[in-house]
Amino acid sequence: MQHQWDHRCLYFKRNKKIVTKPGCNLTDDELVYLQEILAQSDELRKAYALKECFYKILRMPTKQTARYFLRFWLDLMQDSRLAKFKSLMHSFTDWFDGIINAIHFHYFNGFMEGHNNKIKVLKRVCFGIRNFSRFPNRILFMDAATQRKRGTSH
Repeated sequence: MQHQWDHRCLYFKRNKKIVTKPGCNLTDDELVYLQEILAQSDELRKAYALKECFYKILRMPTKQTARYFLRFWLDLMQDSRLAKFKSLMHSFTDWFDGIINAIHFHYFNGFMEGHNNKIKVLKRVCFGIRNFSRFPNRILFMDAATQRKRGTSH
């Protein structure tokens, strides 16, 4: 029995891309593989259906429709009784308004996270610097160099 389970895990691992890829982007061959994968487990079929429903919510045209369908999706998730989705459901419930705004406005904080990461790396590199007043100047210099490299300016 253990050998069969190892084989199934390896099969799922190799085809993870097919399961995580949006269904509308799958090729005909990938759809065949997907059907084989989903035939292995009822829980996997439920989880895949929830994932596909969420992809549709991400493409909702208005904030009101996204709000309505996200609430419906949370009800579906609760009805599925999938243990792995329990904490996800709590997170989505706690952050409901923020998630709706993220779906509607399409703004992300990746740019700021990148700047924060660069500053943290610089802080580690400059550990023990004698004159702290030079540190903010170094951050500004690093930012200006990045802007020149990209060919953009403030």
